[in-house]
Amino acid sequence: MAVVEMRKLSLTVHDSSRGKLITDLQKSGCVHLSQSEEPQPDDEAGTGLTPIPVDVEDLDSLIAELEDSIHFIESQVPAPKKSFLTQISELPPSVTYLKMEEVYKKFNLTMNLREIKTIEKKFKDAQTKLNVLLKEKEDLLQWNEAGIDLDVLNGKSQFVEGLTGYIPKALEVSIMESIIKISPYVEVFKSFETTSDTFLYIVFLKSEKSAVMDALRDLGFAPMTLSSRTGTVTQALDAIDDEIVIVSGNIEIYRSFIIDYSDYLDKFRIIFDYLLIRKERLDAERKGVKTSAVSFYTGWFPIKHEKEIRDTLSQYDDIDYIIAAPTDEDAENVPVMLNNSPFAKPYETITTMYGLPLYGNSFDPTAHLTPFYFVFFGICLADFFYGLILLLLFGFLAIKSRKNPGMSRFMSLLALGGLSSMIFGVLLGSFFGDLFTVYVRVDFIAGTGLINAMKSPMLVLYFALIFGAVHLLYGITLKFITMLKKNVIEAIFEKFSWIVFLSGFFGWAVFSWMTDMVNQSMIKAVVEPGNLITSVPTLNALGMNIISGLMITGAVMIMVNSFRKGKKTIMGFIGSLFGGIYSLYGTSAFVSDILSYARLLALGLSGSIIANVFNLLSFMLRDSIGGIAGTVVTVLFLIVGHVFNLVLSSFGAFVHSLRLQFVEFFSKFLESGGTPYEPLREEGVYYRVTPANEVK
Repeated sequence: MAVVEMRKLSLTVHDSSRGKLITDLQKSGCVHLSQSEEPQPDDEAGTGLTPIPVDVEDLDSLIAELEDSIHFIESQVPAPKKSFLTQISELPPSVTYLKMEEVYKKFNLTMNLREIKTIEKKFKDAQTKLNVLLKEKEDLLQWNEAGIDLDVLNGKSQFVEGLTGYIPKALEVSIMESIIKISPYVEVFKSFETTSDTFLYIVFLKSEKSAVMDALRDLGFAPMTLSSRTGTVTQALDAIDDEIVIVSGNIEIYRSFIIDYSDYLDKFRIIFDYLLIRKERLDAERKGVKTSAVSFYTGWFPIKHEKEIRDTLSQYDDIDYIIAAPTDEDAENVPVMLNNSPFAKPYETITTMYGLPLYGNSFDPTAHLTPFYFVFFGICLADFFYGLILLLLFGFLAIKSRKNPGMSRFMSLLALGGLSSMIFGVLLGSFFGDLFTVYVRVDFIAGTGLINAMKSPMLVLYFALIFGAVHLLYGITLKFITMLKKNVIEAIFEKFSWIVFLSGFFGWAVFSWMTDMVNQSMIKAVVEPGNLITSVPTLNALGMNIISGLMITGAVMIMVNSFRKGKKTIMGFIGSLFGGIYSLYGTSAFVSDILSYARLLALGLSGSIIANVFNLLSFMLRDSIGGIAGTVVTVLFLIVGHVFNLVLSSFGAFVHSLRLQFVEFFSKFLESGGTPYEPLREEGVYYRVTPANEVK
């Protein structure tokens, strides 16, 4: 239920054993190597350290080329489609590293990649040519009825030349009349038109081309190129069709070659993963620094792997290593790995979305946010059957995707949100809104619900604000506990003073204002006609004294802290006085934060109102249509309406509950920026690399 304790590994290894050591660390799969600081050019210190010269450029190029070839083959020979359930439940196939190495050594990768690239170029060139032909055919078909002579159009006739283009349809008549007036030897043929333009074919004497072109430009005529072919349009179309048949045949021939190479696709994928593992190993090797013969590395691993690491390192005679606990100076470099209870595990998704805690300076907030997020999601959705649907659907998906930890955690998070919604749905008496309390009355369901959010929205608001106050105080308390470990005095004056003050302030708000309003709401709900309640319970003198004492004590501590940090001069005294007063004014920020929790009521009410509206509309349709048809329409409308509301409300509940954690809660105590724990390991994209005895 915390950040996993890490150990720092400082390694010194002779260059002759460096490659083998990195390989063994990769096989162990638990050491996170940090990038060593870039050595500076010979400075005064004269450390003599230099980067480790490992060239991966050729390997990067080979991996990129292989990846392109794999994607090209996959694009032409798509794999059988798999259902969503299959995709989330199955793991990639397994293979041993030795098997990968064997495939790589026996397979002529360079030759096959060269042949694939040749086929790919011819295939893509043919596709480009086909697209050009189809576009040319499409353009010519529009002009087929215009009687165009392509020889004339392209200036291959001895005396005349032609031109195609378009003019604005709104000015068609005036422009065509103006074109005819250019010369007695100009003819205009209207070919076709669109909603905005009219397309023309114009023929003129070659000797008058310059004058005609100038006149057409002034008239707003837009010329366009049609085709460079000869003969009539019909003859050109026939020639294009013949070429399309030939090019299409070539494409199919090239595709057949690609299909033949799909038989090698598994080998390509195995080799890709093999090369990727090699690249990661070389990248890890480059993370150190070296002298003339010795290399230095810094790594991190969970404390539970210490024996395994020591056993691995003990096999070498030419290395020195130190395993120690991280220091405060190491905080930014120590990778963070989370470990939580099964119930809190799904909520790690929220923590990682925000950012990992900084090792040693903060702690894993997952267990602390879990109950609050659980409650907030339930209040926002707050419908028993909506929650039941989420629980069954995402619970099933969580079980199916259990081999995929990230996916399973997210599905479990939504399933737990459904469970919370079921609980609050019962407390607030919402079962598909008021469907089973008004329209299809079920006495057992109608009798549930401690609070009716629709009738007593203020009561729900008060509880939401109380939850908010507890949430904020809890966050400040967590920060206080963190500071206690470093400086007790600072923790008491910086955080405990605010805990005391806000406890009194929030207590006054709850017991003097909220409790009074809650009682007023309860009076309206429970008073029978004719009864009279003459007074409302109020806070007694002892309670008020305690609350006042907390507020005064906290305010004094805040003022003392201001004086404690101020300069010990007259001006410093005055500055500290106003600084303390200004700090107390910061209470308004906390009040603003608490008001943010009103969104819990807003989301819950909006979902209930939408559900009730769909119920009302559905049964109005039944009454207006009548009979079996009316019943069928009602049922369909209910299903569609409640599915829409479920999706909309669930999304709102997820996002707004998330916001309350990120903005209101985490900001009070969490110092994020931790580095994720990413150990060097044998890990592929297409295959799982496993020991030989584990391959299935």
